[in-house]
Amino acid sequence: MIFWDLSASNNRELVHRTHPIDRGGAWAHFSDGRHVGLVQRGRVWIHDARTLELLEEPDFGLTNIVRLAISPDSRWLAVSERGGNVGIWDYEGKRMAKIFRPHTNA
Repeated sequence: MIFWDLSASNNRELVHRTHPIDRGGAWAHFSDGRHVGLVQRGRVWIHDARTLELLEEPDFGLTNIVRLAISPDSRWLAVSERGGNVGIWDYEGKRMAKIFRPHTNA
């Protein structure tokens, strides 16, 4: 993933280049604009949106994460894994609030 400074006069100033996002990787930003979440290699990394410093790698207790969504108030992170599980992470409490398992007898 490449971050550009759009306020630069030529709109082409490279700010930071992170590891490439794997096919199926994802990213989401927090509503306050201070953090960004990246999904890479089955894990989630939370970065400072301004400096791109790695802030944390939450342990969701799930493997092979492929998607990330962040609630409008930035309190909840929803992650899904390739196996069909969906986890709801309490970002403030730093804990998994709920894991939804896929239906087997629908």
